[in-house]
Amino acid sequence: MGTFMRREWSPEDVVAFWTPVGGDWDLVANKSGPTRLGFVLMLKFFELEGRFPKFVEEFPPAAVDYVADVVRVPAEDLAKDDLSSRSAKGHRTQIREALGFRPATRADEERLTAWLADEVCPVELVEDQLREALLVQCRSDRVEPPGRIERIVAAARARADRVFCAQTVARLGGTCALRLLGLVADGNEEGTALLASLKRDPGAVGLESLLTEITKLTGQGARRDVHARAAPAPVHARARQHAAAPAGPGRAEVGEEAERRGPARSDRAVLVEYQPIRHLPPGHEQAARPCVGRRAPPPHPGQHLRPNERRDTMKEFQNLTDPG
Repeated sequence: MGTFMRREWSPEDVVAFWTPVGGDWDLVANKSGPTRLGFVLMLKFFELEGRFPKFVEEFPPAAVDYVADVVRVPAEDLAKDDLSSRSAKGHRTQIREALGFRPATRADEERLTAWLADEVCPVELVEDQLREALLVQCRSDRVEPPGRIERIVAAARARADRVFCAQTVARLGGTCALRLLGLVADGNEEGTALLASLKRDPGAVGLESLLTEITKLTGQGARRDVHARAAPAPVHARARQHAAAPAGPGRAEVGEEAERRGPARSDRAVLVEYQPIRHLPPGHEQAARPCVGRRAPPPHPGQHLRPNERRDTMKEFQNLTDPG
């Protein structure tokens, strides 16, 4: 699992993002052979990714051929460069210092775990997107990503789950809590079946399934504001905005605006794009980071509903979520 640099590059992108410039040549002045080629590739890779590659196979073939030609070292010699060697470790230190980065500390790991749990996990469920968000934050902090990224992501998700569950239980209200406890009482087979029904996946989003889920909540005496208070405020506001959005031309306008601005950020997908660490060559200042894939935002819940169904759904949604 994880995010990897894309393999296919256009000639224009290879030249724009993999050409050694300015001080790069000072850094490789005393290097030759496979070390020279591997160092330049590792330097440009770090500028783009904000991390070092684990294997030489992570370098795009087109970039290897191009850089090999630029530094006048046969491309096949890259196989002789060991990225785990002592000299490679020294090269990583040299690159970090040149680009103003530092290794991550234990304090950084704890801070990043808290940030991911509090800011990203409440609106993102996909593990690869959480990992990508963490890498972006490391770039912003000028910190080399820690080697235990998967553990940080897992710890952040567990922390976010605990906080969400605790907040939800605290806000269910006494009546609802007693009814839920009654469902798991010994000998209550009917309650066990009802609990299984409450936990069942609602399936495809539509008017019928949405109203069914609302009925499940209200039937157990859930407070009207439990959804609004348990979910982060921005998520709740966007959900209501989606449910109230008009059909027809208005939806087309939203789509056109989204297309002009680029990929939208959905509550379920953290879409991240950023520039290489150094400034790009002239003519490429606005180029987005080429190695991060883009995902189209998922359809909003009400897009398949007819106008009258949309209005009815919105009324039910507001009755459940509006406090007071």
